[in-house]
Amino acid sequence: MRLTTRSNGMFVLEYRDVNGTRRRKSLGTKDRKQAEQKAGAYLRGEHVDGGVAGVHTLEESLRNTYSRIWDKQKDAMRKASMVNALCRDIGHWKLHEVTYEKLTTWAEELHQGGNSGATINRKLACISKTLNEAVKLGHLKAVPAMPRYKEAPPKDRYLSREEELKLLRATKQMQWDYATQRGMHNLLVFLLDTGCRFGEAMRELEKNQPTGFTITISVNKADKPRTIPLTSRARQALVEGWPVWDASSAGHRFKNLCRRAGTEGVTLHTMRHTCASRLVAGGMDLYRVRDWLGHRTITTTERYAHLNPDALNEGVALLEAAGVNPEPTLSLVR
Repeated sequence: MRLTTRSNGMFVLEYRDVNGTRRRKSLGTKDRKQAEQKAGAYLRGEHVDGGVAGVHTLEESLRNTYSRIWDKQKDAMRKASMVNALCRDIGHWKLHEVTYEKLTTWAEELHQGGNSGATINRKLACISKTLNEAVKLGHLKAVPAMPRYKEAPPKDRYLSREEELKLLRATKQMQWDYATQRGMHNLLVFLLDTGCRFGEAMRELEKNQPTGFTITISVNKADKPRTIPLTSRARQALVEGWPVWDASSAGHRFKNLCRRAGTEGVTLHTMRHTCASRLVAGGMDLYRVRDWLGHRTITTTERYAHLNPDALNEGVALLEAAGVNPEPTLSLVR
């Protein structure tokens, strides 16, 4: 977009529409500040002297937001997938056409199509962020209210000792080369005994071999460095190492492994849940579990609280030890 002037001094807006066609719009003023205001309103889709353009589309804004913000984040690949899906679905909407009513109708279609409440909310959050950025850039006047769907409580899946044994034994039964078999075994052991995320485990592999009995996770989702003690088998697994896999290839191999072991509803992230569940069930308080896992808030860790129903009973022993028993009441002698 740019402003030019005619021979009579009147400002003209030059821009390209969604198809890339060059357009000109007379703004009917010789005042630059007023011309800039009218140009911005016109491009946002507001009525200006009987005309309405609104050339900016949701796809344009989504991709712009991705390149400026999301591309630099840790979950860039996942965000790119969502942006592409949204562009295919509703990317043709002009920004000024995005209303609460229209979003609600679209979200309900997703719900009827089988999308969960959590999935719909993530898509709406992506759109909301995009629209807020569009307002900052002057492409949109205001962000409409966003609908929100009720989300089902998370269902955490944990491995039992028997399931863990089946998975580890199955690594030797897969038709992989020895390096892959041993590597998958080591990766699973490391994830189970540290509670690390897959990406964290891969970054640890790139470091030098451990020299002590702890590891420090400096780059993580919460941007909060944490130090984790290593069990003997986790340390051995890290020393032996595993292949450098991306999340997709590792997930594909693990899925085949689960099929061979006969375990259902399990992903690599289940190892992290399993580690947390074992810490809580073993009596570790939630604040220490939070620090171990690197959660941003204790709220995230509280999802595991039900695994240690006897935790409050520890308070009884503490109060019994701290209390003072009064002397026996003297009986009155008549």
